[in-house]
Formats: sequence, structure tokens, C-alpha cells
Amino acid sequence: IMITIAANNQISITQHDTAVLKFELTNYTLSEGDEILFLVKKKVTQDYYDIEVVVDEFVDGVATINLTSKMTQLPAETYRYAICVHLANGPVSTVISSTLKIVEGVHHG
Repeated sequence: IMITIAANNQISITQHDTAVLKFELTNYTLSEGDEILFLVKKKVTQDYYDIEVVVDEFVDGVATINLTSKMTQLPAETYRYAICVHLANGPVSTVISSTLKIVEGVHHG
């Protein structure tokens, strides 16, 4: 599996690959009613997401973001992504914003 996450939160993944990203907050335990949003756009000004994952179930405060092969079959380019936290009591915060690079790969099936 070809996925890397750099110190500056830049993610690189090969087209058609799958990935599982684990996410937790250091100052808050995610629980029922909270949501984690993993949002990807080619251009921040476009009005749709190329990838949108909503996680609302947590194990010991950890969110699991599953990227499927279908999600990563985007054209090999660099995209913008954000991980947003929507707490049950209302606040919404973008906690990570960086780039997601889809790397050209040989599709195996």
C-alpha cells in the first residue's frame, strides 16, 4: 500500500488504493453525537467535494476514516483536504488542512 503522511500533514496515495486513517483529538474525547468530516476538493472554490467521508462512530475516542478504491480513482493531481470536527454541542472546527496527492498507479483489477 502506497500511502504516506508527511510531518506537515500532506497525504500521498496511489490511485485505486485503499487506506484507513485513524484520527483523535488530544484535548477532547470524541463520543456519540460528534462527527468527523474528511473533505477533499480539487479547488477550494468548487461547490462540491471530490471525496467526503463522515464519521460518527468512535472507538475509545478514535475516528476511523476509510478511503475506498472508488474514492481514490480520481485523476492523478494534488487536491486540498480538511478534517473538520463537529461537536455534539454545536462547535465546528477545521483541525487539519493540507494537501492530498493522488499518485498515478497501475490499476490491478
